[in-house]
Amino acid sequence: MAARIVDRTDGETLRGFVDGHATLEATVYTDGATAYAGTGRSTTRSGTASARTSVKYLSGAKVRYPG
Repeated sequence: MAARIVDRTDGETLRGFVDGHATLEATVYTDGATAYAGTGRSTTRSGTASARTSVKYLSGAKVRYPG
């Protein structure tokens, strides 16, 4: 698994990250951003949390969810 907080969420940045970290057979879990289109991989929306929040959680940071 690879995850990283990125400063820009444009297609070029996100596709570059995916290309550098995922095989063509991988499923990419996203926050639903259309910028992931064109990766050539299967994508699945990972729920209501943003990708940035998910990365913070995976890195061991304390995450607060509203509600």
